[in-house]
Amino acid sequence: MDTFNLTSKIHRKFPDPIDDSIEHHIFIVRCIDLPNGISSGANVRHASSKTLNKKVSKKMKSTLLNHDEEYENMFLHKNSGITLLADRVTKKSEKNNMETWSVQYDKAEEGILNGGHTYKVIQGVIADGELISDEQYVKIEVLTGVPQDRIVEIAEGLNTALKVADKDFENAREHYSDIQNLLKDEKYANQIAYESTDEGDIDIEFIVQLMFMMNIDDYPNLEERHPVQGYSSKASVNRSFNEDQSKNNGRKYKKQLGILKDMLVLYNIIECGAPTSGGYIDHVSKQLENTLPVVSSRKPKKFHFIDYEHTNHLHKAFAYPIFASFRRFIRENDQGIYEWICDFDDIQTAWAKNAQKLLKLSAVVLSEHGGKFSPFGKATSNWRTLHVEMGSYINKAKL
Repeated sequence: MDTFNLTSKIHRKFPDPIDDSIEHHIFIVRCIDLPNGISSGANVRHASSKTLNKKVSKKMKSTLLNHDEEYENMFLHKNSGITLLADRVTKKSEKNNMETWSVQYDKAEEGILNGGHTYKVIQGVIADGELISDEQYVKIEVLTGVPQDRIVEIAEGLNTALKVADKDFENAREHYSDIQNLLKDEKYANQIAYESTDEGDIDIEFIVQLMFMMNIDDYPNLEERHPVQGYSSKASVNRSFNEDQSKNNGRKYKKQLGILKDMLVLYNIIECGAPTSGGYIDHVSKQLENTLPVVSSRKPKKFHFIDYEHTNHLHKAFAYPIFASFRRFIRENDQGIYEWICDFDDIQTAWAKNAQKLLKLSAVVLSEHGGKFSPFGKATSNWRTLHVEMGSYINKAKL
């Protein structure tokens, strides 16, 4: 028999209502405290390198690292947790309101029954040295006394319930076909995941978010409305896109297709931490750089639209409002199509000249919100300030 320890502030134990030989132990464990090396001997579906590259696993990692959440530290609420089989669970110690429990199990036949992908994602992030908030939790359920002949049936039942992503329904209705046709010959075309099972690095919903933030139909440049939901609510963004496709034949979003490739380049430039890429790192002082919310990882992130990669990129709570401020450079032409008011080279120059100021203004607002990304990312004041700043630049530059 092997053992591992679970340290938890919360532990509940209850008997099984059907089989009194089975006991259920529920733990709420900090993700950073999840022990390494737990066997998955009981799991009928193992996490492989291929499945860990699926979009579902990547979204799980995003939630774990607070990259894409409307609210922070939502892993416990958005993940079903990990279920394990064990022989015995015993309490070892209690200190500072934290209990440590010893779990004894047979590595060959027990261990992780369900949630192997969750376990691998958490352990992978820890191994890569990426920062997990100490307020991210995962639910652990340990079952003891399960008869051998029931293990497979329980495992199969736990592993068959998979949620169908909204974008899969949209893709089935060919709502993404215009984007797909536009980008099909780009070097990064095979990296765009149009369905949740696609393996590409670029989620189609991310592209739609960028289009949402450049939408001057819903967010005209001369009005006090800003696309904050581009950061705060992916569901609202998807609903906007889907309704336009269903009720308007996609006309609102089709207007952007002529400048979409440039938009993708612009976002990558803003967020990229690779020197010489033109990203934020090339345009800020060392003092400001040390105050920016930079996401770092051991494995380099690929910036496909500009063909760079680096371990650092700007947190989207900063990058999104800055990107959205550049809709100041968009107008609708006589054919009802979006176009830039100047050459795209001039827009990249505008970024280079204004990057330091835009980032500094954002840093001030972040500090006013106590360094918390969720309220900061939804702060209309920041989106408005950056948008006004780019309007002032355009007027001074007479573009």
